[in-house]
Amino acid sequence: MGGSSYTKYRAQGGWVIIHGRNETTNEWIVAQPDVIVASDGIPFLYGPAYPRGAGTYARVLGHYARDRKALSLMDALRKMTLLPAERVETAAPAMKKKGRVQVGADAHLTLFDPETIIDRSTYAKGDTPSQGIAHVLVGGTFVIKNSQIVEDEMPGKAILGVR
Repeated sequence: MGGSSYTKYRAQGGWVIIHGRNETTNEWIVAQPDVIVASDGIPFLYGPAYPRGAGTYARVLGHYARDRKALSLMDALRKMTLLPAERVETAAPAMKKKGRVQVGADAHLTLFDPETIIDRSTYAKGDTPSQGIAHVLVGGTFVIKNSQIVEDEMPGKAILGVR
């Protein structure tokens, strides 16, 4: 999609979906102040999925923020925590307790090393875990501890929107 058509449709509002991007374009997109970092989160029920399912966030933190310096670490974290929560909190009020580290917020935390975090998944091995993540807590319960998945822990809960 050319720059002029992107500008036209962006001004018009609504969804803008870009296919066939290259790395230069990806870097530019991730650095834009109004771009939210998200993954479709497709579960690995039938084998490995697309590599971004396992590596989206680590890719932004390691490749784009640390290595390429396309955005700061704090901007990257804001794009993957607070911005998505704020974007949907009107439709799903439970999101007002997400994406924030403060009293009364849900205890969903990822502890990572900003010097080593990087995605490692590939098209051949889409479920390869990212490097540099020490712990992940969901609702205060470890689901990754000491860089290892904690088996049989599934403390996450569905977030429903209002009708």
